[in-house]
Amino acid sequence: MLLPPAALMPLLCAWSGVSYDELGRSSEALQRVVIPLELLSLLWLLLITRWAGWWPGRLQVGPFARLPRVFWSLPVLWGVACAQRLGAVAWPEIDAAEVAWLLLATALVGLTEELMFRGLVVWAARGGRSGRAWLECRALWASAFAFGLFHLPNVASGQALALTGVQVLMATLMGVIFFLARRLSGGLWLPVLMHWAWDFSTIAMQRSASLGPAELSGAAWAAGLNGLLALGALLSLGWFSLRERSGGF
Repeated sequence: MLLPPAALMPLLCAWSGVSYDELGRSSEALQRVVIPLELLSLLWLLLITRWAGWWPGRLQVGPFARLPRVFWSLPVLWGVACAQRLGAVAWPEIDAAEVAWLLLATALVGLTEELMFRGLVVWAARGGRSGRAWLECRALWASAFAFGLFHLPNVASGQALALTGVQVLMATLMGVIFFLARRLSGGLWLPVLMHWAWDFSTIAMQRSASLGPAELSGAAWAAGLNGLLALGALLSLGWFSLRERSGGF
């Protein structure tokens, strides 16, 4: 199910002559690689869900017990981190048309990847039967690790191996938080929004040619937020594992 979308990135990068590191640097790269990639992946997802009979009602969260309210701290921290990144962007240096293309591309990425991982992978990890509480920990682990490994082919698109390894680890932890956002919100809208906000703020910040003193002084603050998010993801993995052993959800 995941292999065709995963193979598309290296193929489109090779066909267009655009390496992975160049994808967020120009609107042309977004138009030639990212947007076609996401549209083709979305089409593939729609076809396979239609074939499997999973679409659309079975992508709902299901009648699971509520998570403790403390888990809401992770989406809140996520929003603060994205706001900090957006505040570091030198917006006058970015053309309005480039912002529009970036908005479109990152929105498609967020929608497609959340449908894939917090939608179909979670549904499949539950055995295709919503409401099986004992499958929730497996769904969390499967969706998070599948999301991380999904970024591994980026090395074939021109990304350095070490950077790809870091991205796989970060994406795995992000996948945990996206899963929690799905459980907390009762659907896919919150993880889609969070995914979009992270990608948009990250690439927009990279587009800036310069950072001012205020933005540079906020680097430690940003690192602290990212560390808290990573710690929260690891603690959440442990909590879900322990909760399953003690009787499920």
